[in-house]
Amino acid sequence: MNRELIESEKKFRNIFEAASDGIFLQDATGFIDCNEKGASMYGLSRAEIIGSSPAALAPEKQPDGRLSAEVAAEKITAVLSGAPQQFEWRSLRANGTFFDVEITLNRIELGGSASLQAVVRDITERKRNRSKA
Repeated sequence: MNRELIESEKKFRNIFEAASDGIFLQDATGFIDCNEKGASMYGLSRAEIIGSSPAALAPEKQPDGRLSAEVAAEKITAVLSGAPQQFEWRSLRANGTFFDVEITLNRIELGGSASLQAVVRDITERKRNRSKA
């Protein structure tokens, strides 16, 4: 049985790491895991992301002028109440540059507790092409 569990963990870790989008897992304390794509998107290491909050990866305010921490809290509350969210978000790389992402946020159960899974897709090029059209 132990070997099956190890093989299952390897399989799901491979899927997690092979994703073309960033994947972040969060509990009440902050991020508890992310894939390499997610970390590199922000110019950070996985260790630098773990324990931080979504607002730490964003400018103080979103393009609509609202505080990133306030918007993040609203989205998280909605998801934990059972309403999955998909939205655009202004993000901040470690080097201080902004980029736009689309986030799909879902509630998942990890270790018997409600947690969040965020799939983060960089949409900078898509938005740039849209503005040229």
